[in-house]
Amino acid sequence: MSNEVEFLKALSLLAHVCSHELDELEIAFYDQELSVDYNGATRAIREILRSRRARDPFPSIKDIKEKFDQTESPDKEAVLLVGKIIECVRKRGYTWSWSRDFNREVMRDLGEHGVKLIKAYGGWGLICETANEGNLAALRAQLREVAVATIERARREEQHGAQLEYDTKVLPELKGMPK
Repeated sequence: MSNEVEFLKALSLLAHVCSHELDELEIAFYDQELSVDYNGATRAIREILRSRRARDPFPSIKDIKEKFDQTESPDKEAVLLVGKIIECVRKRGYTWSWSRDFNREVMRDLGEHGVKLIKAYGGWGLICETANEGNLAALRAQLREVAVATIERARREEQHGAQLEYDTKVLPELKGMPK
């Protein structure tokens, strides 16, 4: 399937979720403005779909381009994601993980990459504990490194259309690890 077709499918799904009726002229305009990089635009639309709230309006081309600029570089996206996590630590603290809706709220506030980053780092409790020890600069640097790796892996998985599996024949110590 071509990149343009993937982009148009993602755009029509976004319109459906937002209860927005796309006419041919509007589709052509979005296509023309975002055709510079269909893969990046599709990633941006998917990220909007993951993080949108129920009452959010259909995004403008500017909104999609802003999200595209954020998702352009893994380093840039990692810095923004780490900032959001530190903000959540300050706002909600350790007890946030006790909330019944914790997983849904994390997905809404931090997105799929945020969820993966929290798991990769060792969980919400470890992030809060490290932040409370006064090592905020070290925590930011560590989270950023893990975030870059997590984002790059997620993009590779997305690009290949399936989750990458660990090769347990080459690295038998990975047997039984969560994927």
